[in-house]
Amino acid sequence: MLLILAGVVLNTVLGNDGIIAKAELAREKTNNAQREEQEKLSNLENELANYSSRTNNIESATYAETLLYDGTPIDSGTLTYLNNHTIDEFNEIRVIYETSDQSTFFEGTISTAAIKSMEKNQLFEFRHDTLEFFGLKFTSNSIEIILNRCGNVKFEIVQVYGIKY
Repeated sequence: MLLILAGVVLNTVLGNDGIIAKAELAREKTNNAQREEQEKLSNLENELANYSSRTNNIESATYAETLLYDGTPIDSGTLTYLNNHTIDEFNEIRVIYETSDQSTFFEGTISTAAIKSMEKNQLFEFRHDTLEFFGLKFTSNSIEIILNRCGNVKFEIVQVYGIKY
């Protein structure tokens, strides 16, 4: 009887489905899981390093805004850029405008390449959703407001920036 009991105990401890075999299998699974986790952490660290590198490159890129107009809000006529600036100095022109009751501000940006490629009397239209705000005609050193409508609401140009990058 003791021999049978000893055989059962040995089989339970040392057999193929025994405690030692199950412990060995558990150790292998734990090691594999730790290895996979380490690989994933390494991949995330690499992605973060690449992201940080891209962010640093963007932050160190040359970008400058020059104020071209910051006068009385204007809803018609022509505004001339400050300090004899021209669009040739910039990559983009950014126009900030508001409703005449000063309740809402908007902005629109157009590349100077697009301005230069426009027909002589072609208008650039700033729109928001389906509403037409402005029809603007750009020259080398000024903006002329041709259209200004959206129901009963008028819009006024508040500031203009030249952007160089």
